Amino acid sequence: MATTTRKAPASKAKAAKPAPADDAAADEAADAVEAEAEAAKADAEVADDTEVAEEAPVEDEAVPGEAAQVADADDQADGEVVIGLGEFFRRLYAVTYSKTLGLIIILVFAVFVLLGVIFSQAPTGTWPDATARANFLTEMTSKYGSATNVLSALGIFHIFSSIGFYVVTIALVISIIGCTTHRIPVLWKRWRYPGASVSRAFFDAARYRGQVTTGLAADAGLAKASKALKAARYRVVELPENSLFVDRFAWGGFGTVVAHLSFIVILAAFLVSGLASFSVLLNAPIGGNPVAVGDSTNLTVAVTDYNETYDDATGQPTDYVSHVIVYDNGQAVKEQDVRVNSPLTYGKWTFYQYSGLGMAYDVTVTSADGSTLYDGSVPQQYQSNDGTLSVGLIRLDSLGVDIQVEGPASGQVGINNTFGLQPGQVGFVIWVDGATQPDNMTDLTLPDSGPPAAAVDPGGSYIHKDLTLTFNRESQYTGIKARTDPGTILVWIGGLLLVIGMTVTFTFRYRRVWVRAEGKQLLLASADKEDSGFRQNFTELVEQAQTWYSGEHEKASTRKGDN
Repeated sequence: MATTTRKAPASKAKAAKPAPADDAAADEAADAVEAEAEAAKADAEVADDTEVAEEAPVEDEAVPGEAAQVADADDQADGEVVIGLGEFFRRLYAVTYSKTLGLIIILVFAVFVLLGVIFSQAPTGTWPDATARANFLTEMTSKYGSATNVLSALGIFHIFSSIGFYVVTIALVISIIGCTTHRIPVLWKRWRYPGASVSRAFFDAARYRGQVTTGLAADAGLAKASKALKAARYRVVELPENSLFVDRFAWGGFGTVVAHLSFIVILAAFLVSGLASFSVLLNAPIGGNPVAVGDSTNLTVAVTDYNETYDDATGQPTDYVSHVIVYDNGQAVKEQDVRVNSPLTYGKWTFYQYSGLGMAYDVTVTSADGSTLYDGSVPQQYQSNDGTLSVGLIRLDSLGVDIQVEGPASGQVGINNTFGLQPGQVGFVIWVDGATQPDNMTDLTLPDSGPPAAAVDPGGSYIHKDLTLTFNRESQYTGIKARTDPGTILVWIGGLLLVIGMTVTFTFRYRRVWVRAEGKQLLLASADKEDSGFRQNFTELVEQAQTWYSGEHEKASTRKGDN
């Protein structure tokens, strides 16, 4: 049960004095008087959330002696204090809306996100694949050096799909749900049960105070104020002693509930994206054959043209654009120019421009029965340790084989290498999973050895056991990233809810004012927290109140509380 935190009420003599000179005294007096007023009508709480404290359910009071005896009996019988099931869940629920714990979870979540932004993240699907992971780590070694293995062990390179990130995200969702459900009863009471009576002293001690001369008897002046406030769309609640409670936008606090819901939806999008999204980097040859998207789809992608724009002053590229055609079951279904921030979308798939222009080896691999195991571009993504060779990699999962395609690096002419390669030639190095040396560079005296590695000219082939590897030509390629993410729609929904929630929260701020008719005077007061926006609104309300009685008199005054 929620209840307002109460202070000892101020004495009448003190409350009747002018407002305290300093802010602290004014705040204390206002809080004390408001607490006294709220105590008079506890079932109509109007306090802000910050004034609400959680209190254990009130039970029948027991005589202290009896309580001690019962406790002692329980201790003796069980040897420990027994907490009821209801009390256990109440305490567990209290943990979910703990502000301290919530802040800790948010900070930990922020650390995860910061690490994910600072350090390079492996593409989706890389980490479960041992070979892809090894290749990624090799690439990261050039960037992070000896720290790569440590970062890998800590899960830094796949932080958004790590168990730790999922646990923190779920904890944050639970915390937000706990805080929101704890807040809803307070907002509901404020909305559905308005109007707590306040004492006369409240109008002398409240933070915001105004006074208007009506020229009318108390009941007539109050009736006119009530009519005018209703016309201004205030909710009016009549109180004893010629008083009113008026408010606007009591429902505005539910904007925070909608905002909290948006955070839950966005966090859920993180989880869905981490668990169900799929992305693949397609190295598409420019003007070459379409490349398969994979993921059990019949989609292929072809790049027919590619252009780069450069900055004349710096020489740096400012734009990459590829003309992309998407095929479904061999039929062209969509095409457009694709840029980094202008992707092509087809069905649940989105295709982005991922990288610029690169060189590749155009290679075809076939088996002994003539079936094609690979046909496409092999990007020259790596270099040999001495920098003399440009290396591409083909992975044949069905055979458990990696094939390195090696050729002379740019400008490396007349350099000795394993194959004696000349410009325009390539060599194939075949690795079988688990082997410690290439399969086609073993001792030729062994009966199962294939032919040794050799230089291959464009259009030529190299046969090793059941594999025929054909080097078609060198080509240019560009990187196109294909991605499908079911969490995207949740991000849009969460973003929309966030905009709605924040708009309601800041546009329709809750306003409450007490009005009292006393003789030919109308007193207005509010004990809300200091806020420049509300102070302006209150001042305007007092000025409007003067116009209500302009036909009755021409005297009006406004008093503000010291601040």
